Amino acid sequence: MAVVSLKINEPVHDTALIGTGDLTLRGSITAKPPELNQVPLYYRWYSSLFVAKKGRYSINETALTHPGNGLVTNLEIGTQVITLAASDRAGETDADLEAIQHGGMTGGSDGDGQCVVHVFIAHLLSPANGAEINQSEAILEARAPSLWGVTTDIPEVYAINPDYHPLNRIRYRWEFIPLGSPPGRSRMDFIPAIEEYEFDPEMDSELIRIRYRGPLPSGLIAGYTLRLHAEDNQEILGGDQVSVSVTVVP
Repeated sequence: MAVVSLKINEPVHDTALIGTGDLTLRGSITAKPPELNQVPLYYRWYSSLFVAKKGRYSINETALTHPGNGLVTNLEIGTQVITLAASDRAGETDADLEAIQHGGMTGGSDGDGQCVVHVFIAHLLSPANGAEINQSEAILEARAPSLWGVTTDIPEVYAINPDYHPLNRIRYRWEFIPLGSPPGRSRMDFIPAIEEYEFDPEMDSELIRIRYRGPLPSGLIAGYTLRLHAEDNQEILGGDQVSVSVTVVP
């Protein structure tokens, strides 16, 4: 097998996308053996959060004929590993994958070519604007990365994904900002631990969500602007935010 050496030019490792997943993927060939000069090569981009299915594993449905041809895509929320691969087969069927004789790849989560991207999108699903929420049994929901949780032996019960969270940079911070009377109340941040969230991928495939169900910090009462922050848990890359108005009742 002859190997072509590749480089990811865009995005750079640890790129942060704030409020959108729009991105152009672009690579280059850094070394190509002479025996491949007359061999057509095809290039595909992969994301660890891309929902693959049999016969379609890459972001681009049609293979590129050169890695420098920019691929415009929209990545979903979450930390994701990006890979660029080349092969001498244009398709992704089982027969194509078995027939590959030449190729190469770069990217991944470690090594010199690593490429990990973080998409921060604050998509608050519950409560709705103007809603009342119970201080002792609140429900807070936000859109979540598809790999946040994994199935368990118990139907419809999900556990924290041990493969995803060592790379994850997405943190959810619920900020309560006093609105109206009574005066003198303090702004309050609420940051549930990862283990306190339920993971719900079944409700809507387009709105995979996490759900906090439980008490809010003591002292919250009356009206607030509830601001959801989807932000960097290392407080370096920034984040996105969205707000609704709520009333907290006992």
